[in-house]
Amino acid sequence: MSVSGQFLLTLDTMASQSFLDMEALFWHTSALTCLFKGADVRSRTMSSQWSVVDSLTVDPSVFGVSCPPQAPLPRLNWKRNPVPILSDSDEPLVEVESDLITNAAAYWKVDLPGSVPVAMLRKDVAFRITRAANSLPPKFGFAIMDAWRTPQLQKYIYASAREHGQDAYVAEPTLKPIPSPHITGGAVDLTLTWNGFPLSLGTAYDCLNEYAHAESFESQDGIVRDLRRLLYWTLRMHGFVINEREWWHFEYGTGRWAQLCHHATPLYAATNPPEPGDLLSPSEVDRDRNPEYDSYT
Repeated sequence: MSVSGQFLLTLDTMASQSFLDMEALFWHTSALTCLFKGADVRSRTMSSQWSVVDSLTVDPSVFGVSCPPQAPLPRLNWKRNPVPILSDSDEPLVEVESDLITNAAAYWKVDLPGSVPVAMLRKDVAFRITRAANSLPPKFGFAIMDAWRTPQLQKYIYASAREHGQDAYVAEPTLKPIPSPHITGGAVDLTLTWNGFPLSLGTAYDCLNEYAHAESFESQDGIVRDLRRLLYWTLRMHGFVINEREWWHFEYGTGRWAQLCHHATPLYAATNPPEPGDLLSPSEVDRDRNPEYDSYT
């Protein structure tokens, strides 16, 4: 029997055993998902030690995911001229919390140096992500693979990418005048979920090759193209810009965002979270008092 056949059979078997907990079902299938993708060169991450990351998402065809028709992606800007930071907005980092958003904590699960177990973003970025999740069609949500990063983690990821000749995909671990996007709390790596299951949209997360390019499936009819379009337009409508090399990477308030949205300066410099006891959650933020929300979409 083929690997994909084994995978589907295992799903049927688990369903017959009444796995009522969706998270339990997800983790039981994750190892087979990794095996299922193992024959696909598009699913390889930059380092074999990160093969566990491949298991965090599931091919949408396994669940028969359907997606409403979506507009084509626009022509994306590949020119890199991020705007240097002049001053920080002083927005705090907050933990992203929503019934429609799963924290996948990809790097924490593989114990990369400097990784953190929670998804933290600047207050307004977390608000926009939550609003975007609420605007998705029924059954859809988000899974955040990575959000704010420590400089230590960014340095490790960049060094690993460079070792494998893939450093063009990863920002240098700089703090100023143009800080790495993830270090600012203004960048987020995420995918769509279907009934709570994180989806692989043509590649696994952190697959660093041409298939990860946002536009790489635009000429192919199918669910991957439609889901990538849904992800793009949902976040674009809430002010985010995409990294054209990575379908999962979106930014708001960063130097790249300032370049593409024609702002004179980014909003966010490199930052650190407050002490653990002082970390705000979005439920503690008064979102009715956010007059700049619409001005930056």
